[in-house]
Amino acid sequence: MFYIENKTKWQKGDIVIHDADAKNHKMLMVVISVDDTGLAKSVYFNISEIVPNCIIRKYGTVEKIPKRILSQYTQTWENDIKYLHDPSLFGIKVTDDDKKRVEYLTL
Repeated sequence: MFYIENKTKWQKGDIVIHDADAKNHKMLMVVISVDDTGLAKSVYFNISEIVPNCIIRKYGTVEKIPKRILSQYTQTWENDIKYLHDPSLFGIKVTDDDKKRVEYLTL
């Protein structure tokens, strides 16, 4: 662990950043579930960094890509919440557009 242990009890839809990831906007994650032991499942928020441009061009935007296709490019990560931090601690701003995309990623 590189930073002080997180104590926030994250919930589905919260935007976080992992302790060991580069501290920039493209490394943000969205919590998709948290169990009673504090183990959080999350996905990287900026899927457009992962999905090939040809797929994005075909559908227009990442949000319009069917989940069955998108699932081939996304991975769910499991981490103890102590490793998941508030992005603002590192000067990373979560925009209104970011917040709108959360619902799509947590369906």
